[in-house]
Amino acid sequence: MRREKAVVINDLHIPFQDHVTVELVERFLKDFKPDVLFLNGDIADFWDVSTFMKDPRDGIGLSDELREVRTQLSTFVGLAKRVIYLEGNHSFRLRKYIVRNAKELIGLTGLSIEEQLGLTGLGIGYVRSIGRESTYLYGDVLIGHFNKVNKHSAYTAKNLLESKGISLIQGHTHRAGMHVKTTFDRTLVAIENGCLCDLRPNYVATPDWQQALTVIYKDNQGHCEMHLILIDNHKFTFNKKTYKEKK
Repeated sequence: MRREKAVVINDLHIPFQDHVTVELVERFLKDFKPDVLFLNGDIADFWDVSTFMKDPRDGIGLSDELREVRTQLSTFVGLAKRVIYLEGNHSFRLRKYIVRNAKELIGLTGLSIEEQLGLTGLGIGYVRSIGRESTYLYGDVLIGHFNKVNKHSAYTAKNLLESKGISLIQGHTHRAGMHVKTTFDRTLVAIENGCLCDLRPNYVATPDWQQALTVIYKDNQGHCEMHLILIDNHKFTFNKKTYKEKK
């Protein structure tokens, strides 16, 4: 029985992505050939429309950022049969900026995330956030960019599992971790999926972040087997093959 294969990645925060790690993930996707690639939020950073105090030298212009995101998305489309993009809190920055500064422009053609990134033309499915969270039910696993962050690795996963009552994968925290709970009739798994952004950005001092991705195998009954893969120092191993930085 063939199981469908999926990969979940999130939090590239382009233009603050870790270029080496992203290249490793691209090589992995080319070998693994997933049926579905989930982009679980914050692929773009939307630095220029952030309300945070920032040094303009740290980011790039919004037009250049979006161009770089479109290029990356085009690459991802060629590495999976289907790509699904979930809106993250950073993508929401664009809507929030327009509402705060020019609410009369809401709804105009060309201003949505989908249009700015050309998602329809790329054949990428888009999941908008509701109440600052975006979710996609894949088999018996809820993939989401949930609006919750706890201080320590796996704490967010634990608390989300308690509140949602379903196995899940969380982006947003930039931490990698797993929490498992057995109930009366099943075992539930909650994963924090790390990030693929630079672990030492100029705007945060020594963050407690980790890079990771999750592989999912889904059977005909919708049951998902999940594997969290930690990417440590630009290196990870899957199916006996090691992916590491080319020197």
